[in-house]
Amino acid sequence: MIDLEDLPERVTVQALTGAGPYGPQYSAPQSDVPALVEDVHDLVRTSTGEEVLVRSQVFLPPTVTVTAGSLITVDGVERAVVTVEHLRDDAGPHHVEVRLQ
Repeated sequence: MIDLEDLPERVTVQALTGAGPYGPQYSAPQSDVPALVEDVHDLVRTSTGEEVLVRSQVFLPPTVTVTAGSLITVDGVERAVVTVEHLRDDAGPHHVEVRLQ
């Protein structure tokens, strides 16, 4: 498991809240969220079966609300969340792993 006490980077998270008449709707940006960002290059399958190239994996605290389709800004670049996994340990929720386009 990753050490949540030492997440070296900061990201901005905008959770997908639904669809509106002009496209996806997002929550207000939650900035300065602690994170660990790793560069990866994987081909993953989304929940709809679409194959997508993933360029980053981000580890977040378990208190962050994020779903597939949300937006995360890393180093000034806004990217869409492709997959989300909530990981637990013996004490309960430990962290959230997201993969970004």
